[in-house]
Amino acid sequence: MLLLGCGKSDKEMAKFEELMGKPCNIKVVVHGKAPHVSFKLFSKAKEKAVTIFKEVNVLDEKKDEFSFSSYSGGKLSCELKTKDSYGPEVTISLFLNGKLWQEKTGRYNPKINCTIPSQW
Repeated sequence: MLLLGCGKSDKEMAKFEELMGKPCNIKVVVHGKAPHVSFKLFSKAKEKAVTIFKEVNVLDEKKDEFSFSSYSGGKLSCELKTKDSYGPEVTISLFLNGKLWQEKTGRYNPKINCTIPSQW
């Protein structure tokens, strides 16, 4: 018995860029009114991993931003922790290729866990 078929699949195959991940630039900006904030970031895409642990003073004159390159489809985890749970609000802003992608505000422990999108 021989079966032959010809037709179009209902499901579209994934594009090569989506499977392999397209390069992208990520910028993280930390702002708010807390004097000392613990900042943790971990990103892993393909064979590239970025880890940042830093104590930042949000009230000083320095701009608190971190930039790095990654790939779409990768995982990103970003967290701020203030010393006081009833203290002032702090905000994490994530920019993907120069556009605001995600933002989270909180008094004690705002965090973002996400996958870097391929279409942005």
